[in-house]
Parts: sequence; C-alpha cells; structure tokens
Amino acid sequence: VDDAARLRAEDLDLVRAVRRGDPAGWQRLLAAYQDKIYALCFRIGGRRWADDLAQDAMIRVIQGLDSYDGRSRLSAWIYRVTANVCLSRLRSEKY
Repeated sequence: VDDAARLRAEDLDLVRAVRRGDPAGWQRLLAAYQDKIYALCFRIGGRRWADDLAQDAMIRVIQGLDSYDGRSRLSAWIYRVTANVCLSRLRSEKY
C-alpha cells in the first residue's frame, strides 16, 4: 500500500471515529490539526485575528465533518474549510 492510500485510510478511520462520537477520535483530530489550523489563521489574519479565526474554523470543521466525503485528503478539506472561514470573517470585518 502506498503512502497516499495509507493516509487516506487513516483519514477515513479518524472521520469514522469522530462520527461515532469516540472521544479518542476527537482528541486525535484536535491533536493532528489544531496547530495547522492556527498557523493558517495566523498567516491569513495575523496575530490580532488568529485565535478567534482558529476557534471559528475548528467549530466549522466539527460541524461540517459529516459533509467530508473522503474524495480528498482530510487535511486538504480542513485547510479549505479553514481558509473559507478566515476569508469570510475578514471580509465581514472589513479587515
């Protein structure tokens, strides 16, 4: 099994665990992605906005996880959700 297939399988296992309500799944998701989400928010919004944007993005990821269909890597989907949250919020704040 190549690395891409292994990563896709790990993504799908993680999503299934979270969807089942498995606390360990939630912990793995947070551990794997919270720093990456924050870093992207910091790059887009700067220090002033990073904390709020990261919190909003994580909430949106959690709320939208049921819409993740596995066609792309979970990290790519989370990155896109995070970027959309940041850009939308900054537009509304007239950043």
